[in-house]
Amino acid sequence: MRILNFELHIPTKVIFSCGAIKKVSYEASGLGITRALIVTTKGGSMKRYGYIDRVIDSLQSNDIDVELFTEVFTNPTTELADVGADICRAHRCNGVIGIGGGSAIDVAKSIAIIALQGGKAEEYLRKEKVAKKALPIITIPTTHGTGSEVNRFAVLTDPKSLAKVPIVSPAIYPRTSILDPELTKTLPPKLSAATTIDAFTHALESYIGSKATVIVDLFAEEAIREILLYAPKLLNNLDNVEVRSHLLYASMCAGIAIDHGRAGALHALEHAVSALHPEVHHGIGLAALLLSWARYVAPKISEKFINIAKLAGLSIGNISLNEALQRTIELLENLLKSLGLRINLSDLGIKEHELMELAKNALKNLPALINNTPGKPSIEDLVEMLRRAL
Repeated sequence: MRILNFELHIPTKVIFSCGAIKKVSYEASGLGITRALIVTTKGGSMKRYGYIDRVIDSLQSNDIDVELFTEVFTNPTTELADVGADICRAHRCNGVIGIGGGSAIDVAKSIAIIALQGGKAEEYLRKEKVAKKALPIITIPTTHGTGSEVNRFAVLTDPKSLAKVPIVSPAIYPRTSILDPELTKTLPPKLSAATTIDAFTHALESYIGSKATVIVDLFAEEAIREILLYAPKLLNNLDNVEVRSHLLYASMCAGIAIDHGRAGALHALEHAVSALHPEVHHGIGLAALLLSWARYVAPKISEKFINIAKLAGLSIGNISLNEALQRTIELLENLLKSLGLRINLSDLGIKEHELMELAKNALKNLPALINNTPGKPSIEDLVEMLRRAL
């Protein structure tokens, strides 16, 4: 019998539809924003595809002034968030709009805290300051992988300590998130695949984690089903709005799942990898670690792990437990293959002599995620997971 004991907190207003980006000015006005800081990625892809101009035109049509911060990069740092907060204050912005992938959205959320409360990003990351309030935040994800548009996390890397960890606060739930599947069609194949795996691991880790509840299961199972059905169709249908819509929806569901259930050792290890190797995209690092992590957790939570295969519609009722676990792991491997992401850590430049340092980094900086993992892996377990992923 399932135990009905949970808390449910979903404060973000979500607008999900093709063409929803045009509603940004209405939502900003409703939040009292008169001067918005738009936070997006470095390199100009958001500008090149016209997304920034559409947001600016919408805002200015409603007499909302705009400032741009377009310096966000993969695995953003505390220093970057501080620069953005300074710009936000200097231009007297009273609202922040993050448009792009998880990096842009997490930086926007961080800026919204620092610009209002003061201090430095590293102080919030180290919990020396508590994030109690933030400027109104609107997010517009252009990938189907972050989940940050519906949760209370903002991940940054502290270059001094090489800790890639989240600011965690109810203050940074976005007030409104605009999910427009049309915006994800321009995402290139590799990033399309990588962000899909990011969302998938959010769902998996929250689903099998010790903090899982019936509410976590509800959103995680929905995300797992959608991704297992639509991800294999992705690379041959990059312009297909139906495929993109379902993956964006799955990413949102997975974001709610980790908000209530948290991620686990898989994310803790990847954060260590991309903190020490900032050139590694988060989703790519997760792909390299996924099967090794699965082989560790599978026997420790076998019934729920096997249910992943059932969500994919696989019939595993008349086989042994070990065979069912193996088929579920094969399902994950086939998903990676369908996305062109059957890779190893060595492919990403990780060397065996780094494994202990990576494991120590994960255990030191994200112990809550380690403890949320079935079996509560030891330092030796973490090293072995990394070694099996080489």
